Amino acid sequence: MEHNYLAEEQIERLVNDAAAYIRDQRQKYLERATPLSAEDKLILKRFFPNPILDMARFLNVENEKMENPKFLSQLNDQGFSFPDINSFGGTTFRDVIVWRVNLTSRLKFHELVHVTQYQKLGLHGFADKYMRGLLNKGKYRAIPLEEHAYELDERFIENPDKFFSVEAEVVDWMVKGRY
Repeated sequence: MEHNYLAEEQIERLVNDAAAYIRDQRQKYLERATPLSAEDKLILKRFFPNPILDMARFLNVENEKMENPKFLSQLNDQGFSFPDINSFGGTTFRDVIVWRVNLTSRLKFHELVHVTQYQKLGLHGFADKYMRGLLNKGKYRAIPLEEHAYELDERFIENPDKFFSVEAEVVDWMVKGRY
């Protein structure tokens, strides 16, 4: 399901709006967010480099209503399928991960994949790939950045003793143009 009827100028505006939203939400939650525990770092360092684990911050927002991006309702009115942000188990704003449900190992892993994607693509690059992925695929779950995070968190859960580099996986997808 491709939605290519938006002009490039409209797409760029959406990308810029998404980047601004991410930046604003990160700033909003950063001060209250806390780093990973030493125990979590010990488990996850086999998959993520220390700088990613050291920079990531987590915050439980289950009792707060998060602000949806202003453009979300417009996109959904145009036939895209992007759920209310409050329905997500977790959301990553660059290096700040806010979560609403039980923070499982799988959810931590998934969101840390996004931290790695942000680190490699930059804020604007991530917003660009995310919005174009949504526009091209039509729904949240089909966005390549999400597909990759789900694929990697599934590999982690299926066999947590089979180590792999998330950073290398992200770079591989970038090089192959899969995002």
